[in-house]
Amino acid sequence: MANNETERGVSVLICTYNGASRLEPTLQALLNQEKAGNIPWEVVLVDNASSDRTAETAQKIWGNAGIPFRIISEPNPGRDNALRTGFKNVQYEFVCNVDDDTWVCRDYVSLVWEIMNQHPEVAVCGGYGIGEFEVTPPAWLKQFETALAIGAQADQTGYMTSDRNYLYGACAVYRKSLWDKLLEINFQFFLSGRKGKQLNSGEDFELCQAWKMLGYKLYYDNRISFRHYMPEGRLTWSYFRKLYKAFGRSDLVTQQYFAAQGIIPPHRLRIFRSYSLYLLYNFYQLIKYLPGYLLALAFRNEGNEDILLFERYTALIGELIRNKKRYRAVKEALSENKWKEQSKKD
Repeated sequence: MANNETERGVSVLICTYNGASRLEPTLQALLNQEKAGNIPWEVVLVDNASSDRTAETAQKIWGNAGIPFRIISEPNPGRDNALRTGFKNVQYEFVCNVDDDTWVCRDYVSLVWEIMNQHPEVAVCGGYGIGEFEVTPPAWLKQFETALAIGAQADQTGYMTSDRNYLYGACAVYRKSLWDKLLEINFQFFLSGRKGKQLNSGEDFELCQAWKMLGYKLYYDNRISFRHYMPEGRLTWSYFRKLYKAFGRSDLVTQQYFAAQGIIPPHRLRIFRSYSLYLLYNFYQLIKYLPGYLLALAFRNEGNEDILLFERYTALIGELIRNKKRYRAVKEALSENKWKEQSKKD
């Protein structure tokens, strides 16, 4: 994994945009780490085009803690830009993607060190998110909580199975050497994270799939727990409808990853390999959910999954119609797997 032992350590990477009001509990949780005394570790905060004195606030909170703490500026907005800048500047092999609204458990750093050293075949390790709600959440939230990076990601600790296929990015741990490997083989990212208020999604999913296709594994450990703060605005039905539309736009890419890995049943692969058949297939799915969608709307039935799935397929179909060239580019890149073949030569 790492090129030599001196690179082994834990880098906590926090990418934040206007996070001054959110950072105190996030940083305090890191300052309260236990069992990390003999582990080389650092915190790198990427200030992503903030205008609210994020950097000054973070430095004041951290003070002179005795743990290396650096603030890097990334003026180009967008989580993917901040993430790339962060990976360029971290010092150690195990990179923890700690969001500015997550508060990790007291032994987070020591658990990361233990698990990633014990499992060199693992590219990504994820944990258990616990909702920290600003207001009492609606009853229907429980069935959709993983969409907010809350809840268990598997039934038990261990390798992720084909039923799930990815780990959400919140507080996930990556290997810097494998990130660098993707850059070396000119891996093409098709998905990006959020930009301001734009609900883009899927960059965490894409990283998981890329490393899986290179032969590495995903690992879930429920001991890696964190509290994930959820403001009132993310607990509304209107927000979830927007979120699932964003998922639908990303599905143009995510479903092609499943097809490329053979996760989709063989009898359906032919559909995914033809633009026309794929478009018709998604129209069929849309029609299937139409009665439940209309009925739920008529009765203003919040929490009805048919509404979310109908709007997700609507967004996917719209993306397919607008971006036929993108569909073909993704299919070509993944089916031919040029980047994977190049990695075998290196």
